[in-house]
Amino acid sequence: MNGCYRREYPDTRASFKRTVLLAAALFCDVLTLAFAVRAFAGAYLYFVGAGCSVAVSIALRLLSLRFGRTWQYVFDKQKLTVALKYPNKSVTALVLERGGFTLCGAADGNCPKLAPDPCECALYMVKLSDGRRFALALNDYMLALVDELSFKE
Repeated sequence: MNGCYRREYPDTRASFKRTVLLAAALFCDVLTLAFAVRAFAGAYLYFVGAGCSVAVSIALRLLSLRFGRTWQYVFDKQKLTVALKYPNKSVTALVLERGGFTLCGAADGNCPKLAPDPCECALYMVKLSDGRRFALALNDYMLALVDELSFKE
């Protein structure tokens, strides 16, 4: 099995938080516009409010970038890599090499879940050789690949 298979799961709970932050940033934009109109009308102290509102709006937009993420499962050349992919970077959460883990079956609530909260696939638990356990969202094809990968040669 030397093929490559990639599966991505968008994190919908994180996207809801991102939507709320972007709505708050839009409210700050409207507030900035109101402050700017008032400041150009002669109340120059409102320029301070407009500046603060722009700063808060920019901060909320930058913070919302953190919540646009997807879980990425990549099977490539005898290993499985689980990564958390953000719009501007990717963080590797787990790498499963051949024979370095065992597939335990259905996941329980005691191990860290490397998948989005409402997931369309079943969760399976893998136990690493050092004793750590992780729950992975595996569809049928990925489950077969991981099961094959768990056996030592």
